[in-house]
Amino acid sequence: MNDRTSRSDGIPARTCIFTLVARKWSAWKLLSKFELGYIGPVTEAIKTVPGYQWIVVDPDLLGGQPAVKATRLSVSHILACLAEGMSGEDIARDYPGFPPESVPEILRFAAEQLERQGSGGDAAA
Repeated sequence: MNDRTSRSDGIPARTCIFTLVARKWSAWKLLSKFELGYIGPVTEAIKTVPGYQWIVVDPDLLGGQPAVKATRLSVSHILACLAEGMSGEDIARDYPGFPPESVPEILRFAAEQLERQGSGGDAAA
């Protein structure tokens, strides 16, 4: 097989791994410009929940579940990650774009939701 022959997978023999990665990266950049999960164009910005900087609720985003602003991560998913022992930095490492500084607000939101649902007091009492 010489430099001009193709391998069995159709990639030229001299194509380096960086070229393949660059091609995939270009495709990802193109796709990332679209709002996945929405049927039509997004016409207005998603508003945060009053009293919160990082929590949003929109019927077109995650089925209306409370989510972390500018991500597709639900509050319940972040709470599950925290319950498994992950830190905000661990979550940000696993989910690029997640703001670790949102963790205290997510915990406050969860606590307030529990109080509204009637637990209202100390569960141990």
